[in-house]
Amino acid sequence: MPRNEDYDGSSFLEPASLGELSPDRGADYLFWNNMAMTSHRTWDAALPPLGVNLTGYRLLNMTIVFSFGITKGILTYMGQSTAPTTLDWVGGALLAVALYWIGLYEQRDAKKWEWFFQVDLAPGIGYYAKRVVGGAMGVLFSLRGALAITSLSSLPVFLLAHFISHVPLDAWFGVYVGFSVCAHFLWHWTRRIRGRVWGWQRAMDFVEDYGPGSPLAEQHGRHGLLTLFAQPNL
Repeated sequence: MPRNEDYDGSSFLEPASLGELSPDRGADYLFWNNMAMTSHRTWDAALPPLGVNLTGYRLLNMTIVFSFGITKGILTYMGQSTAPTTLDWVGGALLAVALYWIGLYEQRDAKKWEWFFQVDLAPGIGYYAKRVVGGAMGVLFSLRGALAITSLSSLPVFLLAHFISHVPLDAWFGVYVGFSVCAHFLWHWTRRIRGRVWGWQRAMDFVEDYGPGSPLAEQHGRHGLLTLFAQPNL
C-alpha cells in the first residue's frame, strides 16, 4: 500500500481500496484521512485589504478615540481647565463602559448585529475615498490660482508655503503635483511588494506542510518565486 502523510506529519499506509481494511480499520482510515484533508490551511479565501476586517465596531472605536484625543488637545492648548477634566470623565467612564459592553456581542457566535461586527467596510471606504481624493485633485488642478486654499489637502506643502512666503504660488503648485505623484507611485509600489511577500510566504508554508520534495510544494514554490521576482507594469 502507498504511504501518505497525515495532518501532523506522521506517515500511515494508504490502501489501494477500502476492501483491504477491516470495518474497524476502514472507519479509522476515513476519519483520519478526512482530518488530514481538512487540517491544512485554505488559500482560496482572499485576504482583507488591510489584513483584518475593518468592521463598523472597530471603526467606531478608532473614531471615538481619535476624536477624544483631538478634542482634549485643542481644549488644553486653548487654556481650558474644567472642560478637559469633564471630557476625561465622560470618555473614561461612560464611553469606555459603553464600548466594552457593545464589544461583548462581538465575541458571541450568534448572528446578532452581523452587519456591525463582521462585515468588512474597508473596500467600500477605499472606493469612495479614492473618488473623493480624485475629485479634490481635479479641483486643485483646475484652480491653480487658489493654491493658498486648496493646499490644505496636503499638510507638508501647506506648512512649507506658510513658512517660506517668498516662493511663488505656481512653484508650490508644482511641488504639490510632484508630491502627489510620488505618493501615488509609493502606494502602488507598496501594494506590489505586499503581494510579492505574500506569494513567498505561501510558497514557504507549502514547503513546510508537504515537504521540500513534494510536487505540490514545488508547484507553489515556483509560483511564489515568480510572484516575488516578477517585474510589475506600473
